[in-house]
Amino acid sequence: MTQNNINNKTPQPPLPTREVWWALLLIFNHYQLPQELARVGQDDIPGKVLAAIRLLDCWLDVALREGWMEDK
Repeated sequence: MTQNNINNKTPQPPLPTREVWWALLLIFNHYQLPQELARVGQDDIPGKVLAAIRLLDCWLDVALREGWMEDK
């Protein structure tokens, strides 16, 4: 299994960090992905992409609810 590194110089932690959840939330909010899906129409989006967006949206809800994004 390969690591998901942008520059291969800095190894990524094994579990998503608070920064990962914030980055994901920022992207979702900036592009308003759930709203954009409704606007565009689900028939225009590949099923795997639609499922991935829904999955990530659910995990963002969990991250917010469970406090994973809070400073410790």
